[in-house]
Amino acid sequence: MTRPLTLLMTVLMTGFVAKAQLVTYHFTDGSVVTHAITDVRSSAVEDGSMLLYLWDGTVYTWSQNSLSSYEFTDLSTAVPVEPMGLAPVQVFPNPSSGAVHIGLVADGSDHVEVTVVDQRGGLVSTVRKGRLPVGKHTLVWDGRDDEGRPVAGGTYLVRVVQGPRAATRQLIVLH
Repeated sequence: MTRPLTLLMTVLMTGFVAKAQLVTYHFTDGSVVTHAITDVRSSAVEDGSMLLYLWDGTVYTWSQNSLSSYEFTDLSTAVPVEPMGLAPVQVFPNPSSGAVHIGLVADGSDHVEVTVVDQRGGLVSTVRKGRLPVGKHTLVWDGRDDEGRPVAGGTYLVRVVQGPRAATRQLIVLH
């Protein structure tokens, strides 16, 4: 008898989630991040940081003390008019055997850092460091480390940090 009840609850919860389509995070520095609730694969809390895993492979990371509040917003009652802050990072082509384009949406933070790191977290290349105007940007990484040498084939991570938030995307380099 529990199966029909479980199925009914699943249907009811699906209807509820379909109505609450956006989740918005407000940070103590005044910045805001908004994304569709259906984009979230899972979340975790580790060592005082909140991690949010999206279905497209992007991982948001931020310190819990930088988060002032979050809210669910129904699209029928409110549509965000501000930039969405740290949106999922796009890396293309992926896999790549040459230059890689990194697409991101800047939120106007004073500190924006785009890096490529190896799987152990070691810095390979700094693609951009400094302020980026609000809006969409495409940066290009030439497949070389900070000393100008071509990197070996393998798996790397493209990391975008804006203020207290970070998003990471996996990149495969072929040779």
